Amino acid sequence: MNFLSLTYRVEKTIFIPIPILLTLSGLIGWLYSQINYTVTFFTEGEGGYGTQTIEGLFLAFMAILGGFAIVFIMRKKLMKILQVFYSFGIFLSIVVFSWLHSYFLNNMFFEGYLVVEIVGILLGIMVAATALITIVFGKGNQIVKNVTILLVSIIVGTMMGVILPMGTFLTLIIIISLFDIYSVFKGPISSIFKQEEKLLFSKYSKQIGIFEMRIGIGDLIFYSALVVFSVTYFNPILGFAAGIGILTGVKITENFLLKHQKFPGLPIPIFVALFLVLISTVMKSFPL
Repeated sequence: MNFLSLTYRVEKTIFIPIPILLTLSGLIGWLYSQINYTVTFFTEGEGGYGTQTIEGLFLAFMAILGGFAIVFIMRKKLMKILQVFYSFGIFLSIVVFSWLHSYFLNNMFFEGYLVVEIVGILLGIMVAATALITIVFGKGNQIVKNVTILLVSIIVGTMMGVILPMGTFLTLIIIISLFDIYSVFKGPISSIFKQEEKLLFSKYSKQIGIFEMRIGIGDLIFYSALVVFSVTYFNPILGFAAGIGILTGVKITENFLLKHQKFPGLPIPIFVALFLVLISTVMKSFPL
């Protein structure tokens, strides 16, 4: 069941790759900051925050339902079927999000040349194939796996931060962060811990006398998305504030991981970051 462990793994600390993730995400957010483009699911989504909140609830519900579905399939011991669906979902997601990046870049800089989007799709297929080989099927060394996890997190996270409306994004990230607490201690992730008898998704495990830190790709995606969201919807200063909040939260979370052996990777970094963004916004509204 190693293919379920979509995690960035290191022996000492997961803090080092986070600044890289946030810096690249912030730069992409700055590049896309002029894009006025949102994805909505309901007819009134472009307007009120009420509808956007419903969209966020819908996306969160689907994500949570997916987690419980994975646990259900695991308990039925249908791992081959789960691996097929898992592989298909990962492959399709990476290719689609890669195409979206090429679509935006094409319209911003290349005046609509179709070849740019074709290149984006081909690059997405290459990244997706690497992800399947290294992560799902367990081939290659850990460095390649980690780089792939980081790259996929940036591809998916940055686009989420750009295309989701404010109400949708905030509702989604808050609910998922709260659910992460339940998931790690009592819910789907906890079930995976028990099934595999080792620690997955943002927690330490002890193997051959050393500690190994693992942080889930979902955590990295939302870190990336929040920085991009802050840059594109507000300004780079608030994006920087979000990044500082995430780094602070990750360090606090790391300390809890050492103490408790498992701890959710989203709540503290996300809520510290949102708090700093809120404080920065309030301070900006009261000029000295």
